[in-house]
Amino acid sequence: MIDTFYIDTNKPREALSILKEFGQHVKKNQTCGVIFPEGTRTKDGKIHNFNTGVFLTAQSTYIPLVPVTINNAANALDDNRTNKLVVTVIFHPVIKPQQFQTLDKRDFASWIQGIVQSSYVDQVITSKETIKNDYSKRN
Repeated sequence: MIDTFYIDTNKPREALSILKEFGQHVKKNQTCGVIFPEGTRTKDGKIHNFNTGVFLTAQSTYIPLVPVTINNAANALDDNRTNKLVVTVIFHPVIKPQQFQTLDKRDFASWIQGIVQSSYVDQVITSKETIKNDYSKRN
């Protein structure tokens, strides 16, 4: 079973509240949490700027981070894909709260993005329908 916290990217104030709740949940239950700091799926196969709210959550709850790079997943939801897809997940070394506690949120986001990007392979989206299909299934 997995707990999920839905963030509506069109409501930034609400997003911060949900991120705070998420951080408290992770800390209270001594569990792990997964956040995708771009806030959306890539439409061009490249990594885009990370949102800073995620990093404020890590700082305020004093929880460690494990940056993760996911390669070759951009076409995973393409209903028209016929070939096998090999997705690679890279878990980077844990970053302890002491290492980021005093960082500015933008510097923090940039640092983590650099770590994730260091192992990222730009992807080619094979079908524009991939993104459209994923969003239509959720709505």
